[in-house]
Amino acid sequence: MNRITILSRREAAGIDDVISDFLREMRLTNGINRQRVFSAWDAVSGAKEYTSGKYLKNGVLYCNVNSSVVRSRLAVRKKNILDGMNSYIASDSFSRMMDRYGQVLRIKDIVLR
Repeated sequence: MNRITILSRREAAGIDDVISDFLREMRLTNGINRQRVFSAWDAVSGAKEYTSGKYLKNGVLYCNVNSSVVRSRLAVRKKNILDGMNSYIASDSFSRMMDRYGQVLRIKDIVLR
């Protein structure tokens, strides 16, 4: 049985707290965070159609890019893309709620393959 906190009628909690607790108890936070990072890559890089695979490990995003020309252009813009992705993730109130350590999820680096 899950250990979801049952609130009595006298205790009030915001919906953000309730959803955050539920997702943490159901162990869904890692998958949701991963999908937010992948969505940020697609939105900021503009290389969604050239990306064949994405993998996130320890704050580093690994992307397989099919075109060497696109990969070279992305490498030149890597710092801007990284900053844009972190801004994209930070602007989403849901991702702030999802971090298990009380901090906004941040991407440390991008590896293009």
